[in-house]
Amino acid sequence: MKRMAFLFAALAVIIGLSGCDYLLGQKNLFADLEGNSTQKYSSMAPSDTLAALGRDTDSPSFYEDLTVDTTTRDAILDDLNTIIADPASSDSDVQTAATYSAEIILNTTETGDVVNSLADGIIDTANSGDSMTPESLVSSFIAPAGDVLDTQEEFSNFIQDMRDLKATFDALAGAVDPSVVSVDGNIAQAAVVAYALVSIVDASPGADDAAKAESLRSVLSSLLDPNIPDQTLILTGSPLTEIVADGTSLFTILAAAGLSSLSSLLSGI
Repeated sequence: MKRMAFLFAALAVIIGLSGCDYLLGQKNLFADLEGNSTQKYSSMAPSDTLAALGRDTDSPSFYEDLTVDTTTRDAILDDLNTIIADPASSDSDVQTAATYSAEIILNTTETGDVVNSLADGIIDTANSGDSMTPESLVSSFIAPAGDVLDTQEEFSNFIQDMRDLKATFDALAGAVDPSVVSVDGNIAQAAVVAYALVSIVDASPGADDAAKAESLRSVLSSLLDPNIPDQTLILTGSPLTEIVADGTSLFTILAAAGLSSLSSLLSGI
C-alpha cells in the first residue's frame, strides 16, 4: 500500500507540473480560418503528413474531424508509424511523429478522457481514506469515462487504444536522450496512465489478452456499481514497480520530461 501511495503522490506532482489537460502547447485559435481539410491526408506521403500536422494540429476542429473521419485518422497514424519504423528517420522526426500520434489517439478515443480524469480521481481516492490498490488506481482513471466498461467489446477496444498509446510512447522513449529535457510534462502524465493501465491488464488473471481485460473489467465494474459485490483483483508480480525500472520506456520519458526523480518515487527506491 505504501508503494501505491508513492504512485498517487508522483502522479499528483506530474499533474501540478503539467496541468489537468494532456494537450501540448498553446492552440492557434485562428488555424480554422486558414482552412483545415483532413481529406488531403489520403494522398500524402508520410513526410508530407508530418509537415502538414505541424499546422493542422493547432486547429480546434482538427481532432473533431478525425473522430468522425476514422479512415483518414487511421491513414495518418499509418503514415506516422511508417516514419517511426523507418531506420532512416532521424530521432527528431521519430519524436515528432510519436508525439503527434499520441495526441491523435488521446483526442479521438476514450483514452483522452481517462487521462484528463487523472487529477480528480487521484484527489478523490487519496482523500477518501480508502486503501490505495491497483483496482482503486485504475477505477479513479476510468470512473468519469465509465461507459468504456459497459460491454466487453467496448473495454477491449479501449484497452487496445491504450496499448497503441503505449507503443507510441515506446517509440518516443527510443528517440529521446534522457539527459536532455525534451518531453512535455503533459506527455509524461499520459505515459504514466498508459503504462500503469496496460501493466495492470497484463498482470491480471486470464489465458490471453481478452481474458485479462475481462478480468479487470469485472473488478472495475464491481467497484463502480453499488449493485455489484466488490471483487478483488489478484495480480501477477509487481507491475507498477516494473514499469519504472531503470532503462524502461517510462523511466526514459520521465527523465526526458525533467521528472526523473519520480521514477525513484514510483518504484519506492
